[in-house]
Amino acid sequence: MDPVRFSHLKQIARSPAHYLASLKFRPDTAAMRLGRIVDVALLGGPPVVVWEGSRRGKAWEQFQEQHLDDEIVTYSEYEAADPVIRAVRNHEHAMYLLGSGTPKQRIYWDWLGRSCTGEPDVAGKYLVDLKTTRCAEPGRFSKQAMWLSYHAQLAWYRQGMLLSGAEPPTQVFIVAVETTTPFPVTVFQLTERAIEQGERLCRLWMERLLSCESTNEWPGYVQSAVDLDVPDELELSFGDDEEAA
Repeated sequence: MDPVRFSHLKQIARSPAHYLASLKFRPDTAAMRLGRIVDVALLGGPPVVVWEGSRRGKAWEQFQEQHLDDEIVTYSEYEAADPVIRAVRNHEHAMYLLGSGTPKQRIYWDWLGRSCTGEPDVAGKYLVDLKTTRCAEPGRFSKQAMWLSYHAQLAWYRQGMLLSGAEPPTQVFIVAVETTTPFPVTVFQLTERAIEQGERLCRLWMERLLSCESTNEWPGYVQSAVDLDVPDELELSFGDDEEAA
């Protein structure tokens, strides 16, 4: 049993089956690759390898074989990340926070009898996470952060720092940058309440994981029939919904 990672643990909020699947399959999208390019440029790490063709054909397959351990991005993806990187570099507060501690250092700790791990973007006096996003407007990003459990992710890292013997951070931040023009940057400081709620989520998910591991049972959403009802006034919309096969 490998150490628990937050990227896997949060999947158990959907179902244990989703957690198990996340151990075997790592999704990858253009947005994720852009985020990794920005991370490397601002926080360091192994440099990305740029492929100037399309992701198909024999030449692409040969290039992949030559760079099995490298992060491969297309030229268009690399080009799209450049203004995002420059926007963060031009934001004084964001750059101060990103340079305030040790970047990308993996930590290990034990919790509830289980080994855990995490790699904060920046750990030190401040705990900082860098996020690329379609919208960094404070109201909308705050909702997105709750939906994607960013507060739980930062709580996971802070707990890891404490349990691994590191000095606890005095404050916790997210630096969010939009990936489309004009590439605004917003700095968010997590409240203590947000972190406490994140800690509760992590504990709830961890306890569920330990139960599944002890029984080796990994169910989906539910194990019995669920009622499907409609409201008194049903509004039907057509055109955008996917048709079930």
